[in-house]
Amino acid sequence: MSQRASDAGTPLLQVEGLVKHYPVTAGVFSREVARVRAVDGVSFEIAPGETLGLVGESGCGKTTVGRTLLRLEEPTAGRVLFDGKDLATLPRAELRAVRRSLQMIFQDPMSSLNPRMTIRDIIAEPLYVHRIARGEALDARVVDLLEKVGLPGAWRNRYPHEFSGGQRQRVGVARALALGPKLIVCDEAVSALDVSVQAQVLNLLIDLREELGLSYLFISHDLSVVRHVSDRIAVMYLGQIVEVAPAARLFEAPAHPYTRALLSAIPVPDPTRRAQRIVLEGDVPSPMHPPPGCRFHTRCPAVMDRCRRDVPPPVELPGGHVVSCFLADATPQDGDWKRATEERRISAEAARAKERQAELQLGGPSRSLASEGLGSENLAEPSTPAWVARSFPVALVAALLGLVLLGWPGSREARAIQQHAGLERELRGFAEATGALPEGLRELGWRLQEVFEDGKPVDPWGQPWEYTQGEGGFSLLSFGPDGVAGGGDDIRGAGG
Repeated sequence: MSQRASDAGTPLLQVEGLVKHYPVTAGVFSREVARVRAVDGVSFEIAPGETLGLVGESGCGKTTVGRTLLRLEEPTAGRVLFDGKDLATLPRAELRAVRRSLQMIFQDPMSSLNPRMTIRDIIAEPLYVHRIARGEALDARVVDLLEKVGLPGAWRNRYPHEFSGGQRQRVGVARALALGPKLIVCDEAVSALDVSVQAQVLNLLIDLREELGLSYLFISHDLSVVRHVSDRIAVMYLGQIVEVAPAARLFEAPAHPYTRALLSAIPVPDPTRRAQRIVLEGDVPSPMHPPPGCRFHTRCPAVMDRCRRDVPPPVELPGGHVVSCFLADATPQDGDWKRATEERRISAEAARAKERQAELQLGGPSRSLASEGLGSENLAEPSTPAWVARSFPVALVAALLGLVLLGWPGSREARAIQQHAGLERELRGFAEATGALPEGLRELGWRLQEVFEDGKPVDPWGQPWEYTQGEGGFSLLSFGPDGVAGGGDDIRGAGG
């Protein structure tokens, strides 16, 4: 998917169909048996003085895009045009001259700095290699670069281990600025820093962009950081860009379901507001065997049949917004596009809910908050056959330990407490997900089947759990073997 830069003139960087595959070999003769499709047809543009944010889950190919742009990784296919020159085909001699205008700030400032070199030598190395300065002029240039990034020039004879993490990253910024670049690739440049230090380095990058007219490709997984520094944001999923939009518009009106899920994961700093979290089902598919059609369809909450067959084309929405999703296809190209897209998403989710209900009536997978994508991280995991297979070693150890503990005094009390805690988590998760309280314990997706006898939830003594609900709250109580509230074995709990 291609997205025009915000500047109407010639873009500084133009990426067209960038592909980077890694072969997977096996056997004595290292025969290629598969390919890891790290980057699979990425296209975008960056205008002079612009910052493009690149976001996505870990493993989606963000860092590979940045390294391939600079030819630190050789591209498998595609074109990378910088100032009209195709970097993918430039000979080494010409590429070396162009690299003065292309620099990179790496994620880990400690591993990217040579511990045996002083800060002066680290910053002076590119100046020496490209024969820009020598002698006193070289020293003066190093001092100027250090002061430009907020470090005293007198520290130039220190080693990297004598600096803090934020100071080391400032040294990395100074090294990137040494050759006077036009474009800097920031690969998770602040993710290894404390929050307060992140703000300082981000403000430094913004000031340098305004002072020197720099352009950035800012790679990060932190959406709040990307929003702070970016003019436009591109969202990647499984090696492809699925949505590109101006930063403010992407946060106000995300069009792709994956972008919606990413934004819903941002913590809300207001305790009075209830976050509407979109929980994606399943795991990210393997880049060795990406799914056909839309690559997000295996986890999309609004998947349709055509999503499993066809690749969604890029759809241009108002305000420089481009998205590859069938939900945005054929929507009105005016102010009502957002409402039309939302209606189509709700309709698709309703159709999928009917399919799941039909599966339940036909004896399909049993219902639980986790399987419906409504639970929280505190809910108990479904005990499906696949889960049992993956957890067999742990389950075996737990079973043997349980056999030993069954004969110990107080073991049934401990079991009752554990069951009580599990039921209470279910109650809270159900209330948080649905905004209401269940009519009874059977409404919950609790999977500890050993506590259910004859359709009734009972404690280890065979006494039924007492569950009552009132206005805005619930109570959960086990009376223990004596059946008397207030006895020595009763377990109480309440929540709202």
